[in-house]
Amino acid sequence: MSVISLERRLRRIEEKRPAGVALFLVWGRIPEKAQDAMRSAAVGEAVMLIWPHSHPVPPSRPVVLDDDGLSEMTSQERAILREAIEAELAARGGTRRWQE
Repeated sequence: MSVISLERRLRRIEEKRPAGVALFLVWGRIPEKAQDAMRSAAVGEAVMLIWPHSHPVPPSRPVVLDDDGLSEMTSQERAILREAIEAELAARGGTRRWQE
């Protein structure tokens, strides 16, 4: 099998593989600071989250919600994101809970 045919096969496999959900997390200690961070990040779509803890605010960054992306987040970040998702689902009338 040639290198070219191997590359074609690999591309077909990668196209079928489901990608993780990517989102940009913007953190701030208060809503105004998170809004400032969102403006300075200059991203169109982002999830704005409030950091309630006294230790430093995590960096705003893109995250892929797959095994690797979630492992890059601290347990505190995951808990805050989970609460935000559950609150959004409840606001939309949904009852599903996000499982970690």
